[in-house]
Amino acid sequence: LERAAVVFLDLLGHGHAWVAPTTRSWKRVGGPLQAQQPPDMDETTPEEVDVVVIGGGIGGLSCAALSSKYGLETLCLEAHDTVGGVAHSFDRFTSASKDVPFRFDSGPSLISGLSQKGTNPLRQLLDAVGTIDEIEWKTYDGWIVHDYADGKQLKLTTGDGDEFAQALEVKAGVEARRDFEQFRDKMLEPRGLSEASTYIPPFALRGGLAAVASLARYTLKLLSIGTKGALLTGPFSKVMDDNNVNDPFIRKWFDYL
Repeated sequence: LERAAVVFLDLLGHGHAWVAPTTRSWKRVGGPLQAQQPPDMDETTPEEVDVVVIGGGIGGLSCAALSSKYGLETLCLEAHDTVGGVAHSFDRFTSASKDVPFRFDSGPSLISGLSQKGTNPLRQLLDAVGTIDEIEWKTYDGWIVHDYADGKQLKLTTGDGDEFAQALEVKAGVEARRDFEQFRDKMLEPRGLSEASTYIPPFALRGGLAAVASLARYTLKLLSIGTKGALLTGPFSKVMDDNNVNDPFIRKWFDYL
């Protein structure tokens, strides 16, 4: 996550990223999260830019990267001494580990679905900015989830195999697996809700009249969505209700996702 945040900064092009601590001494970020004093800049020195982005979290970095990509002189300001918002990690040494630090994630410890082109908005952003080839992706076949409510664990797997359904049956029973498989098949059927959710990429969405131009090429797909539109923009619990998903564990699981 730390590397992903730095890639945004390193490849802003026309942009700059600054860290503004509460002491009001300005620092410019350059390279792998290393700070140094900018040349000849103080509080009284004006600097003209086209866009100022407040906040160097993943959202602020995304906005700054895109505006810079389109040729705008961009200034991104961050109050913390590390960019990335909650998508960064920090190290701590202890008496038990004086040479190799423990590494902690400040926020999400997993951002998935980025190693291949798809509907993930962050992946589309990386493609648009042109930084996708600068990131080394770590692939995995699954991970373990421990449920403290009953002391059981669940192995989450990637891919299209049946391993997750089998693990779900062990964790929550036959009824839970049946609900999941029926719901999955319904979502993945031709012209179903899953397919409809991919018809319009997030980058085509705009505010105001600009939306007319960006969405024009997707007119037929917009019409084909039909009544699914309300489900795509509404609470996911409504989708589960309409498809008779009743198992409590499955409902909690999809609410969590």
